[in-house]
Amino acid sequence: MGFYKDSKNAASGIAYHNETPANLKEAVCEVATDYKKKKHVFKLKLNDGNKYLFQAKDDEEMNTWIQAIENTITLYKTEVSLSTQST
Repeated sequence: MGFYKDSKNAASGIAYHNETPANLKEAVCEVATDYKKKKHVFKLKLNDGNKYLFQAKDDEEMNTWIQAIENTITLYKTEVSLSTQST
C-alpha cells in the first residue's frame, strides 16, 4: 500500500517522503477504539511493527476503507497460501 501527496505524484510513482510501500502481509486493520482525540479513526498495524492512523470523514467512509484494506490482506494471504500449497 503506497502513499502519495496527490494524484500527480501517484501517476508519476513518486511516493510521499520517498517512503517504500507498506507491506500488508500479516497486517491488521481495525477501528482505533483507543484513540479519543478525533472521530472516525482507524489504524493499520504492519508486521514490521509500524502503525498508521487514518481519519475518515464519517463512519461509512471509515468502514469502507477498513473493508477494502482487509480484503487486500485476505487476498494476499490466499495468494501466499496457494503458492505454498503448489510447491
